[in-house]
Amino acid sequence: MAETEPPLETLPAPTAAPTAAPTAAPAPPTPAPPRLPALTITILYDNTVYDPRLRAAWGFAALIEYGDHTLLFDTGGDGPTLMGNVRELEIDLQAIETVVLSHIHGDHTDGLSSVLNTGVTPTVYIPASFPASCKRAVEAQTTLVEVSGPVEILPGLHSTGELGASIIEQALVVETESGIVVVTGCAHPGIVEIVRQAQGMVDDDIALVVGGFHLLEYGPERIEQIVAELRELGVRQVCPTHCTGAEAIATFAAEYGADYVQGGVGRVITVGAEQARVPGLTADETATLSSLEQVDDYPLYTMRYYGAYDQAASWIEGGGGWARTDGAAAWACSLFAALGDEDHLLYGRNFDWRYSPAVLLFTDPPGGYAAVSMVDIAYLVSDDQARRLTDLPLVERQALLTAPFLPFDGMNERGLVVGMAAVPSGDVRPDPARETIGSLGVIREMLDHAASVDEAVTILGSYNVDMEGGPSLHYLLADRSGRAALVEFYRGEMVVIPNDAAWHLATNFLRASVAEDAEGECWRYDVLWGRLAAAQGRRTAPQAIKLLEEVSQDSTQWSVVYGINSGEVHVVMGRMYDNAQVIAAAP
Repeated sequence: MAETEPPLETLPAPTAAPTAAPTAAPAPPTPAPPRLPALTITILYDNTVYDPRLRAAWGFAALIEYGDHTLLFDTGGDGPTLMGNVRELEIDLQAIETVVLSHIHGDHTDGLSSVLNTGVTPTVYIPASFPASCKRAVEAQTTLVEVSGPVEILPGLHSTGELGASIIEQALVVETESGIVVVTGCAHPGIVEIVRQAQGMVDDDIALVVGGFHLLEYGPERIEQIVAELRELGVRQVCPTHCTGAEAIATFAAEYGADYVQGGVGRVITVGAEQARVPGLTADETATLSSLEQVDDYPLYTMRYYGAYDQAASWIEGGGGWARTDGAAAWACSLFAALGDEDHLLYGRNFDWRYSPAVLLFTDPPGGYAAVSMVDIAYLVSDDQARRLTDLPLVERQALLTAPFLPFDGMNERGLVVGMAAVPSGDVRPDPARETIGSLGVIREMLDHAASVDEAVTILGSYNVDMEGGPSLHYLLADRSGRAALVEFYRGEMVVIPNDAAWHLATNFLRASVAEDAEGECWRYDVLWGRLAAAQGRRTAPQAIKLLEEVSQDSTQWSVVYGINSGEVHVVMGRMYDNAQVIAAAP
């Protein structure tokens, strides 16, 4: 998309110009000042979405939180999109004290009038080469500072000053305890040139470069050359967004591996002291562990996982070896899909086991579907730690980085829901031609890559599902089309039992092993079947919770209802049915 100068009417009316602040004289050499503890960057406007609640459009804007200061770097291409994302993220615009505009193009400046029309009066830093009409428009409502050479906007936070020839641009250079962070708008002067300018201003390593790299028109060889040059300059992590281009972003992701940081609207990147204190902790991992919030006292937590999590797979050998069999009560889970009302499809599940505090985990992997899943964190931390996770420093929460590989039930953005229950061994027979995956790892695979029951069944059938590390399982699947299937492994074969009514269910016996009428096999199964049949598979969320309460037992750790249409998740911990938590699928 071509970038153009913003029309004058998108900015406020003109008034008299104040005198720009004088450039400070160079200070004599002194010991390096204490750096602020952390830098947090939240992408508010970009071509792609990271947080599914938000809207994408061509352009760029980022909220910069640095110590006690809040800045807005660029303002995107239109006010409604920017302000909608700001409202969804509950950002207080009154906290913004500074706005920095990288260059004149409208996809970086056209949201400014909407920001200023809220009544905020930040100091706006623009390249001195901006047209006089734009300067007058900004000056109508707030203080303007014209930038020519490098300037320190805040202690430790600098503008590169004007760079480039045909398209003039400034970038941010931010000092953190982890190194320099460079924030760019479009990098018209060249991303390598901007990084070199940053290194000339601050004598430190480059921890991260984030923003538009403007490589859309470059071919593979030139892109590879730029990646190599940034590597030679010591750039440790990259987050290419906006005008970088899909081919270049894919190249950076491949070359940088775990040091590639995915961008998109809603992406939150934290760099600084907290990260530096934990050896090997990346910005994604810091953001993940910092997102942990306690919801109730059982406890239930929520956590959003940032970036890819395949690096953690080695922690669990194929996903097996997870069962806690230290004398706990027998498994007794209950699952059902209520599909009688096409506008209110529901999936309910009781997880019955020993004491199991939980995390409701939100994931959105590159190349996969966003999903929410319940994770029993007693496999990851001690009971004492589980009760006070939010009081622990990040270093003591690191086990939670493996949470994506322990989903006990979950739902993805396409409306596929997966749950499991323990059953007697069905004599699983591995196929040497197939890859082996753990019995929980396959749930992760289905949530990440299946949009329907059929696709989930295909995934299950493509692996040897390893049951050796825990009890044998069967899986109840349901999707937004109203279809459901119970998948079991019986007599060496995978058996798929589709729903033949507007409901489906499972407890803890192999349905394939009994006659067509399963009455009397399990009292919980009989209760669920009777209630669902009487209602023809129609349930409201409160009714679904009530049904789970009816079949709950002393060992019930959580009851969860997934709203397949609504995306809501209703969770009750420890049979506290008067304290149901209702959480949106995109918190």
